Amino acid sequence: KDKFELEATTLNRVVEEIDKLRVYFPDMPTPGFADILALGQEIQALDEANEEDTSEDAERLAAIYAFCLDTVGLALDEFVAMRQREGARLAETMSGYANEILTIVEQLEAQQEQLLQSQKEKIEQRLTEALQAVAPNGFEHISGEELSMRIAQETSLFGIRVDIAEEITRLKSHTTELQQLLSVESGAGDAKGSILTTSTKNKNKQSLGRRLDFLFQEMNREINTIGSKASSLDNTQAVIEMKLYVEQLREQALNIE
Repeated sequence: KDKFELEATTLNRVVEEIDKLRVYFPDMPTPGFADILALGQEIQALDEANEEDTSEDAERLAAIYAFCLDTVGLALDEFVAMRQREGARLAETMSGYANEILTIVEQLEAQQEQLLQSQKEKIEQRLTEALQAVAPNGFEHISGEELSMRIAQETSLFGIRVDIAEEITRLKSHTTELQQLLSVESGAGDAKGSILTTSTKNKNKQSLGRRLDFLFQEMNREINTIGSKASSLDNTQAVIEMKLYVEQLREQALNIE
């Protein structure tokens, strides 16, 4: 059946070709059986050649498509790996800044006892000078109320301006939380990335950005308070350095994607 259909199709093509020739050569003689057979064989050969060419083209296109697909896949894998390396380097850089802040905070904490003792000595001297100014000839003519008021003023100033223990505790807590957050983000592996949808990743990015911004604000708040209570040049320098590190953390956080 297939051979008959093929032969019939070929004969129809022969008739079509002869009709086309008669348009240009109306006086041409009617082709004989041998002519029709030869023309049919030629058409059949051309059709088979075209089928082979089409098959080869399809195979070539399939090979090209597979090659392109593999190339794009490798490029995407390398892109993802590159972004992961960049993310790890970014987290490492930010963790380094956080470590510097913690180091400074621990130094401030270690100096507190000595600083408080120094300030205590200063306050005692101030009180002595204040009392001598109020009563240069002794305390016979000074009321207990006036004496208590001057002592309260000086001790209040000492208590407010020197003690930064609470600020140090909160700043250490915020900085430690920042380190933990960076550790979690940099440790996210391929499996985690592969199961997150684009929407989920965007939400996680927004959540991380808000959390980092909050931590930076709180860290700055505590650093500013420490600065306002700074009673030595070393403390002032420490505050300046910590504020610079927080600013660098903010700049690096802008690169998180």
